[in-house]
Amino acid sequence: RELWDASERMPLKYLLANVTSGPRGRGDLVRDEGTPFVRIGNLRPLGIELLRENLDHVEMPTDAEAQRASLSEGDVLLSITAAFGQVAVWRGGTGTFSQHVARLRPAFRADSDWMAWVLQTLSTRDQYRLLAYGGTKIGMGLDQVRNLQVPRQDPKGRMHLGQRLQQSWESFAAQERALKRSGRCRRSY
Repeated sequence: RELWDASERMPLKYLLANVTSGPRGRGDLVRDEGTPFVRIGNLRPLGIELLRENLDHVEMPTDAEAQRASLSEGDVLLSITAAFGQVAVWRGGTGTFSQHVARLRPAFRADSDWMAWVLQTLSTRDQYRLLAYGGTKIGMGLDQVRNLQVPRQDPKGRMHLGQRLQQSWESFAAQERALKRSGRCRRSY
């Protein structure tokens, strides 16, 4: 069963309040403590929760660039170089992100989960390959991100489906963890 009508699509930009990429040179500011700093390695190829295990921290300057590259709850993070289509939803607190990541700020916070799941679909992944530019270092520009074609769906439907997909994913992840634990238990006997 289809989750949405794939024949009706629209550019992602109509669902966004803002899209930007992270500033260059923040990798030089990495410290043991400070503002959480999201890199591609913190995004997921499957699932939408941020991988926090290897989250770096930076000493953030107080300039306009730092303001532009700040994170707010519900921001969707998308890899725009190398590993296209890895995503995460920022769940709160202060944070910033690298130049290899685009921050998509939905016009409506309730669209965050739906948007992140849509960015991982096969049809969207096909668009990444078509829209990428560059030779040895391929990437996507912010205009390509804004113009990604996503399913046209009403706001209530987006919110409901985003919640449903997230609940299904959490159930799957819990079952996967249980299987891994049972496998470790069996090996210990």
